[in-house]
Amino acid sequence: DPLNATNFWTENLFGLFVTQGLQDPNRNMPYLLQGGLGMPDREYYLSSSGPMVETRNAYRKYLADLGSALGWPNAQARADRVFALENAIAQAHVSAEQAQDAKAAQEWTRDQFKQRAPGMDWDAFFDGAQLGSQRSVIAWHPQPTTRLAALVGTQPVDVWKDYLKLRLASRYANVLPKRFDDLRFGFYGTTLGGQQQQRPRDK
Repeated sequence: DPLNATNFWTENLFGLFVTQGLQDPNRNMPYLLQGGLGMPDREYYLSSSGPMVETRNAYRKYLADLGSALGWPNAQARADRVFALENAIAQAHVSAEQAQDAKAAQEWTRDQFKQRAPGMDWDAFFDGAQLGSQRSVIAWHPQPTTRLAALVGTQPVDVWKDYLKLRLASRYANVLPKRFDDLRFGFYGTTLGGQQQQRPRDK
């Protein structure tokens, strides 16, 4: 529940959830959120502060190491292209503070999604979310929705495929061979979370 938890992060390109309508409590409405980043928010990609730069470099190494663990040839180059895509996604986002602004949200019909956010196959997206019969959806982050859809339509498909492969391997690292789990803990546990010791694997 990102509205009440005020946690709008999702690693999926778009976050989708259903809740009681804010403007019309008599309806349950689907809400669409900005997403797609492997790090907590856009500032991790765009800030020039020393600690952010160090974290960013560690994340780029994590992506390359993950690609190597997957057996990719040219893992570094492919990981760099994925990071460049994530950087473009970060630039499409609004700030963490703006992400909480309920006044920015707009209710769009299915046709308005196609008109205002071209580049994305919205029919396929909503059908896949089992919302094919839904007439309208709340674009909680309307500007990022337009920008992210444009990236879908303009960035190379092969880069998107690599992006999704790395995202999947990272998400399920805890049930993959130990190398994957160690890599994920090294970045998310130690670099981001400050943890020095990993939980025993059998637990």
